[in-house]
Amino acid sequence: MSTVHKILCKLSLEGDHSMPPSAYGLVKEYTNSDAEHDALNIETSMKTKGVDEVTFVNILTKRSNEQRQDIAFTYQRRNKKELVLTLKSDLSGHLETVIWGLLKTPAQYDASELKRESMRWGGRVRGRSRLPTEQGA
Repeated sequence: MSTVHKILCKLSLEGDHSMPPSAYGLVKEYTNSDAEHDALNIETSMKTKGVDEVTFVNILTKRSNEQRQDIAFTYQRRNKKELVLTLKSDLSGHLETVIWGLLKTPAQYDASELKRESMRWGGRVRGRSRLPTEQGA
């Protein structure tokens, strides 16, 4: 068996069944996650001059959604204000959008994306208005 074939078998879903299909593409839980510690790090990074955006990204992208929800809850308990609203005042642009998306539950994110797309298209389906015009009547 050639080396290329071995590599392709490892990369292919058909070739290597040693890992279950459910293991592909999942965000793994951060094993050493401590919501209290993460909330404190986020709080500290917001107090630094110029806001330490790298810390936000490193913490929030390496945690599962459930862990991010725990961090947000812990932050709110410690500071008596929501993490999302605090970050809104400190972030802007695409980074703000990404961080907001990361802090939503999957259901909240799906709902907000559906709403955003429906507002974007303004009730239009495939380039035509949903309601017929009165010109032909």
